Amino acid sequence: MKEAEKYVFKNYAKKITSKGITFEEDENFLYGGNLEDLKEGWVLILSVLPQDMEVMLDNVLPVLTERNLVFKLIKNEGSHYLMNCGVMQHQLIGRSLSIFTQSLQQAKELVAILYKLTNTYKAIDIPFATRLGKTLFVNYMTVEKDEKGEIKYEYNLPAKIPFKIPSAYVRRTKKIFGYRYIPTKLLKNGFKGSIYKGISITPLGFKSCLIKHGKENAVMDIYGRNIKDRFEWDREVQQSLPKSILTPKVLGFFEEDHDVYYITRYIDSLDYKEVINRVKNNTTWKNLRIRDKVTLLTYFRNILSIISSLHNHGYVHRNITPVNFLIDKKDRIYLLDFELSYNWKLNKPAHPFIFGTPGFMAPEQLQVQKPTIKEDVFSLASMLHYIVIGPPATDYHEYEDNTHWLKASSFAGDTALVSTIKNGLVTNPLLRYSLSGIQKDVINEINLLIIRDSEIKERRNIFQRPDSLV
Repeated sequence: MKEAEKYVFKNYAKKITSKGITFEEDENFLYGGNLEDLKEGWVLILSVLPQDMEVMLDNVLPVLTERNLVFKLIKNEGSHYLMNCGVMQHQLIGRSLSIFTQSLQQAKELVAILYKLTNTYKAIDIPFATRLGKTLFVNYMTVEKDEKGEIKYEYNLPAKIPFKIPSAYVRRTKKIFGYRYIPTKLLKNGFKGSIYKGISITPLGFKSCLIKHGKENAVMDIYGRNIKDRFEWDREVQQSLPKSILTPKVLGFFEEDHDVYYITRYIDSLDYKEVINRVKNNTTWKNLRIRDKVTLLTYFRNILSIISSLHNHGYVHRNITPVNFLIDKKDRIYLLDFELSYNWKLNKPAHPFIFGTPGFMAPEQLQVQKPTIKEDVFSLASMLHYIVIGPPATDYHEYEDNTHWLKASSFAGDTALVSTIKNGLVTNPLLRYSLSGIQKDVINEINLLIIRDSEIKERRNIFQRPDSLV
């Protein structure tokens, strides 16, 4: 099996050069043909997975050079994986090779040729494009000049597409999944798939559920794992945890029409991000009422306890963000999203799933180092940053600039938590603060706030969540 740190990514420029094609390049793409020939028209896009890319290029490049077509190719295998995993702009996902046609007639001719040449390869779905084959998609490109006279290329889809769309690729809204799960509300739609609130049909009646849909081959990595493998690992982790760590009960897992579906119990709740935003209501921490500070920090203290328990059971979560904690009407906190988690006691999975959420993901996670609990410490410090200061930085270098912390203090006031956050966001994990240190600091802050507000106990009933201030 490939080792990520030893694996050498293929450079697609070598393949182009071997065909005698000259090209220009930018950070992520190679451009073949005469770019001055670019004009408004149909763009054919091939979405091919990295493992099939070089073979596909051997078949397709001669077709393009014979017609002197301009094309845009992802630069190398590493960029290819990053693009397909959504690390680049989402509108680029799946766009392995874009071919700029010169007329509708030529586009139709190429569709027939490319369909035959590429229909055996695996692909991922491309956002904002119409699918014409297993790997073949189409867009329309317009060319305009902006106010500065610079040329801008815009991709869009006309209301009517002058291409035949095979019935297998006509986008339809499904009314039921797996014969028993009915989607009732779309909660999220993205390049990996969709999340719905739904109804589960059972022998005892109807129950609310959450339907997670994963698109075929989404987030494929160098080990051949995709969204299905992530869902399966999430399910395995959830089912191995003690009941003291609350997670939504798994109800089902199945494949249908090449996609995968992961069903869990629906929790009537707010995620912690919603709670933070509602309580703060655009107020800085410095100006927030003491009772509101205590409310938010008490939830955070309980979240710290949950993660500490998770660590004690051998797991690093690796995707700690406010939206991955649900708080129900009884103030119970549920932990979500174990797709990226890692069992450091069992060294499982053998190759940890990569990436995470920008702003909350530790630097070493982006560098694909072996996971440790210090990754979660960084994420928790980022979450505390969100609570006390505001959204965390996506550029780690900002935390090395004292200007950032001077500005942070202007939002946070004289709280000692700014120092806690700063220590938790140290780039070097060996020098980073500990989870127990964050816990101690948060508890101290809660106690100081309660001492400062002698009426805090009398205000508990106002929240209608009495145990939120325990």
